[in-house]
Amino acid sequence: MKKIYLAAGLVALALGLGWLRSRPPAVLVAHPSLQTVIQSVSASGSVAGTDESDVAAELGGRLAHLRVKEGQRVRQGQLLAELETSLLQAQLDQASAAVTTAQTQLTQASRRPLASEVERAQAEVDQARDVAKAQLESARHRLQELQEGPTREELEQARGSAMQSLALRDQNRREAARFAQLYEDGYVTLQDLERARTQARIAENTYVTNYNRLRQQQIGTRAEVVQQARDQVAQSLASLQGAQAGGLARMQNLKDQPRIEDVRVAQARLREAQESLKVARERLLQAQIRAPYDGTVTEIFLKAGQLTGANAPVLHLVRSNAYEIQVNVDELNLGRLRVGQSAVISNDAYPETFQARVREISPQVVSERGTILLKLDPQKPPAWLRPGLTVSVNIVFETGKERPVVPLTSVTVAGRRSTLLVLKEGRLEEREVELGSPSRDGFPVLSGVESGDWVVLDRTNRLPGQKARAR
Repeated sequence: MKKIYLAAGLVALALGLGWLRSRPPAVLVAHPSLQTVIQSVSASGSVAGTDESDVAAELGGRLAHLRVKEGQRVRQGQLLAELETSLLQAQLDQASAAVTTAQTQLTQASRRPLASEVERAQAEVDQARDVAKAQLESARHRLQELQEGPTREELEQARGSAMQSLALRDQNRREAARFAQLYEDGYVTLQDLERARTQARIAENTYVTNYNRLRQQQIGTRAEVVQQARDQVAQSLASLQGAQAGGLARMQNLKDQPRIEDVRVAQARLREAQESLKVARERLLQAQIRAPYDGTVTEIFLKAGQLTGANAPVLHLVRSNAYEIQVNVDELNLGRLRVGQSAVISNDAYPETFQARVREISPQVVSERGTILLKLDPQKPPAWLRPGLTVSVNIVFETGKERPVVPLTSVTVAGRRSTLLVLKEGRLEEREVELGSPSRDGFPVLSGVESGDWVVLDRTNRLPGQKARAR
């Protein structure tokens, strides 16, 4: 009988131990605490210009002068650098002189002749006609004398005329030389000088004619000499007719001025010269590098004396007071990022912070780093802000909203999946949750758990045999 009781006790003990071993472990659970949560993400960013560009000369050549240095602030239109321009300046001077000449020609072609010019032209025409008449008269007289033959009295008279015309020729030569000197000294006009020279030519021709007549009378008249005299008469007549026709044409030309065709030609030449001058000025300006806007020189690519090609960058310019903050944040924050969200910007070198707003969220994720680029506009940027500066960026997702907060030890993170253990109707179930940025109080839960749920506080310290109890 004792053996039966002993066996029954052993069976009961074994059953009790089996029940203890199969019983689920006890865990410590509690409701999440409700706290006012500010959701944000912090990252390191840099200052860049919203409007920046490489500045270059439109021409190629040698960089003669560099007028700025890195970090210097410049004003719009300020000369930053310039190429060697000696050849371009020479071309500009030549084009300018061509314009001056063309303007003078147009002025001359467009005006009516002065009274003094008409008088001078008429005097020259009259003188040419008088000379031609005198030559014709002389040639006719000589032909007549040759045909009639000389008498003793005519020979003596011819000798006297030759001697007299020789003296008159010498006198007119001296008079013409004297008038030339007086003209050089400014005492007589050009018209007076031309009249004296015409008289000298007439006296010369008269002497030659008288001398030839005397020689002809002395040697007698030959048939070929008579023919030569006739040819001379015809030639002199043609010269007179040419002088008369030329004089009429010259005077008519003066009366017709200004002529439309001459004016149009002069105007076309002036337009061509002006266009060449414009091109020369533009090329000279293209050799100068000027600031397209107010800004800061952040980088210089060349030194004075180096060669540069057309439109090759010489320096980099960032527009003043047109800065942006560029920051790369983890792509896990993409679902909470919105254009217009505010951020606090700071730098360790300065105590002052300032606000910025998200202006642009890049449409593409950098897959190699798992980040996305944000661009923020500074709001009332401080004076110390400058391109290239590294800053700390704290972007605020959410402010002043109550959220359930769970301890850090209650969360299990596997890759991008976060889970909690929740006690429901005496059973533990695993829930996937969306968490905010952690703090020393724990994780704010954005979705998946409510404030009234029982959450396992520490998933790493579940002891077998412990009962589930609330805290």
